[in-house]
Amino acid sequence: MRFLWVLLVIITPTFGLTIRVDYRYDQSGFFNNPEARSAMEAVAARWSRIIDQSLMAVNSIDDDTDRRFLLINPSTGNEVEVSSAAGRSSDQLHKAGAPAADEYWDGISLPSDVWILFVGARNLDALALGGAFGGGTNFNTVFDEEDNLLNRGFNSGAGSLTVLGGNIAFDSSVDWHFKCLEAPPIGKVDFYTVALHEMGHCFGMASTGVVEWSNLINGTDFIGANALAAYAEDMEVTATALPVTGGAGRFDYHWEDGEIQSKIFLLGEPNLNSTVGEDQLQEALMSSTLRLSGGARRRELTNVDVGAVKDLGWSVITGQATGLPVSIALNSSGQWVLEFQSRVGLSYRVQTSVDFNTWADVTPHVTGQPGSTTWESGDPAYHDPNSLSGSSPAGYFRVLLN
Repeated sequence: MRFLWVLLVIITPTFGLTIRVDYRYDQSGFFNNPEARSAMEAVAARWSRIIDQSLMAVNSIDDDTDRRFLLINPSTGNEVEVSSAAGRSSDQLHKAGAPAADEYWDGISLPSDVWILFVGARNLDALALGGAFGGGTNFNTVFDEEDNLLNRGFNSGAGSLTVLGGNIAFDSSVDWHFKCLEAPPIGKVDFYTVALHEMGHCFGMASTGVVEWSNLINGTDFIGANALAAYAEDMEVTATALPVTGGAGRFDYHWEDGEIQSKIFLLGEPNLNSTVGEDQLQEALMSSTLRLSGGARRRELTNVDVGAVKDLGWSVITGQATGLPVSIALNSSGQWVLEFQSRVGLSYRVQTSVDFNTWADVTPHVTGQPGSTTWESGDPAYHDPNSLSGSSPAGYFRVLLN
């Protein structure tokens, strides 16, 4: 069986956080569908164009501490505790009386400013479930280490947000609409909207078990200054609190359904296709119910949603980024066709990689066309040093604005 790992994102050379989508727990093959994978990468790209937080590199080895983190396998719903130890025999936590880890990775490494997202699908009672990794079972001193895999220079302390990454499970029984550049038809659920929402939970937004969020909850109200300021500006009112719902048991908080309106966050090149559009009010993305009105068929991140991310401590962009959504499809000739929104006369650079670390330029560069531009692997007019195609065993694509 072959796998094509496709990174579909147009980025500027100076963006902050790289979101690496990892499909190792996609046991049902949900993301073997190229359209599903393309849509997931587009959502990750949207968030990566917004968050410019610096995170320290991760290099946890099998040592006297043997640090762990906890994820939820998106295909099964089971908790998976991952250890940096090589196995039970060298696991210092296990020797000290802790249960054995579920997986031993013999070291956990991640470059600086890279955040990992595990995705998959199973039958759910909801459209999707997402959240940040948990701190897992660790020696007490680990939670206070500012530079370890849990904290990465962002925070410290038991119960604080784990900034290694997150996980999302999607309902495999839903009739999903994956085409980010097309309006979702009636009767289908827009994957872009749902995935964008769930990634908000992964970054700690509205998460019950995260100290950074719970410190901003007063009863049934959220009191974060940045979210309040965004709401006040968009609604032209004075705001001292924003109503939230949930929080009991396993349920995460959300904005109170139907109560929070805000305008789309226009930095980081939102996907405005089928939304309310610029400078129009939309129900906040992190509301509890996916409810659309008028001609809108898709939701985007709003100023209130991004304000809440800032309140959690994340650094977000303050100037206009130039990233644009991208879609991919496999044509009848077995070649990958990339389509991305573009501007006339601007120059775009397609890059390919077989390992996500080393990227090669496809030559020559691509000149933007009105509205959108397409590029096809195997086109004799272009040279790809990695020669990626629909039959390649593995590979990544990305597009850069020159």
